[in-house]
Amino acid sequence: MTTTAVPAPHAPGAPGDQPTPSAAAVLWSAIRAEALKLRTVRSTVATVVLAVLLAIALGAGISAAVSSSYTRMAPAERATFDPTNVSLAGLSLAQLALGVLGVLAIGGEYSTGSIRAAVAAVPWRGTLAAAKAIVLAVTSFVVGVLAVFPSFFLGQLLLRPPAPHASIGDPGVFRAVIGAALYLMAVTLLGFTLGLLLRSTAAGISVLVVLLLILPIITSLLPKGFRDSVGEYLPANAGTAVTSVRQQLHTLTPWVGFGVFCAWVAVIGALAVVRLRRSDI
Repeated sequence: MTTTAVPAPHAPGAPGDQPTPSAAAVLWSAIRAEALKLRTVRSTVATVVLAVLLAIALGAGISAAVSSSYTRMAPAERATFDPTNVSLAGLSLAQLALGVLGVLAIGGEYSTGSIRAAVAAVPWRGTLAAAKAIVLAVTSFVVGVLAVFPSFFLGQLLLRPPAPHASIGDPGVFRAVIGAALYLMAVTLLGFTLGLLLRSTAAGISVLVVLLLILPIITSLLPKGFRDSVGEYLPANAGTAVTSVRQQLHTLTPWVGFGVFCAWVAVIGALAVVRLRRSDI
């Protein structure tokens, strides 16, 4: 694994000292190094391809199934039918693939001990974490775009009349599709912050699955009043609000929900950076 060293700050005036690099220069050097590392890890390519294929394949399959069963739906189901959300059903699996990528990006370094080399190359630990997060955010957003737009267009082609379909220019549709890509990016960062905080790939993936899949199931079994007031603030429920054109009952509005999800990521990330700065690795 290649590591690019970043000059550490020096005391001014010492013989042979080079000028202290600016924070921007250090961050840019760290970003280049992290991008190189991410590209050269085989699991990255496999995970990216898996995320795209899962999103497209599952979305297409569910769209086709829903299209054939639309006439048998109850009137209440038809009234709340969201063709955009149906075609984006593959997010439920793609989010796990990209979330695991986020965990592996840092958990793998702790398991192999290469995190020590990374910290030696970039002594400013907050900058190191920021560089990793930026590279993951850009990568996962691009992957998300490559996954959700084909999912949407293919899904709409498979939704045959009388099932309604959506156009990318319809109100709220483009926001939902691009919001799905943003959600996948945020899930990747959630995985990264969990891996950074827990310093374990297994623990990071376990907590990620609990937050995204198990907590919503547990909450759905609780009394209705508690479920309705608390459930909408859970990470997955809040984050996926931005992927729907029709707002469901007891859910946050799209951008408020996405903001709540980002707040989860920010809080976990802040705790992880504090631990990174105070530990001896």
